[in-house]
Amino acid sequence: MLKKIALKILLFYNKVRMTPTVVNTFLEAVIFYSVYGRWTNFRNPQTYYELINREKLYGDYCQLAAISDKWAVRDLVRDKIGERYMINVIDVQDSIENIDEKRYAEYPDQFVAKPNMASKRIYVNTAKNYERFRRNISNFFDEFGNRNNEFHYKYIPKKIMIEELLKSEKGELQELKCLVFNGRLELIANTFNVYENDKMGSTTLRFYDRQWREPPLQIREYLGPVTDAPDNLNEIIQLSELLSEGWPFMRVDWYMSDTGLKFGELTPIPRAGRSFNLSLADHQFIFKNYYMANL
Repeated sequence: MLKKIALKILLFYNKVRMTPTVVNTFLEAVIFYSVYGRWTNFRNPQTYYELINREKLYGDYCQLAAISDKWAVRDLVRDKIGERYMINVIDVQDSIENIDEKRYAEYPDQFVAKPNMASKRIYVNTAKNYERFRRNISNFFDEFGNRNNEFHYKYIPKKIMIEELLKSEKGELQELKCLVFNGRLELIANTFNVYENDKMGSTTLRFYDRQWREPPLQIREYLGPVTDAPDNLNEIIQLSELLSEGWPFMRVDWYMSDTGLKFGELTPIPRAGRSFNLSLADHQFIFKNYYMANL
């Protein structure tokens, strides 16, 4: 109940704000307490939850915006690791209205549409149908971040991206979400069917460490199957650590597609800092053994 009340307040309280106040910090602490039964001080984190929220509430929003902007970050990634890891972008527009029926007709039958300044907003176009396309992207530029105290999204100039649809000969497209603490990759969340599951918010995953062994923690719901390590695991580790340089924490996402390893996104504030699918003990373990151990 406390969590629901806090989220409703944030949705309206943050509408006219560009930076957090003590009210935001208090309500985030209420959410933490409602789930884990413990009060918190985000300036002095002792858990993974608190660590991510310290950055969310007290970080540099311009830097957070630059790294979270799915369009702008491509230049940084391209400069660091090269063009071959980039997903082909078919089109990018500042306004949804710019994509009229004539422009849409020039796109391939299959593609992915997503905004650069939000998560879990995605449309997979599998056949030409302009009305369906416009209906499914109509909310892409709606406010994003107020409910989650993610102010950095307010600093990102809005764009809609039309990308190549990645495929896998195995059927389900595999995505690796790599968690890097102070420059060292420590956890990899292995996920499948990412386009649909991301949209539904029920992504199945299983954690592995950098040796592809199961760590002493695991999610409590939507646990994915046991899988073998990818052949290019060392490459994924090296590239993830390179892209995370200078950050206390970064999640680096990769797609395992038929056209090779492809960069997904950089996420400094995954799940808005609210990884409720982990226990409090897991949050404490991650902070102590992955963040503090790499200081």
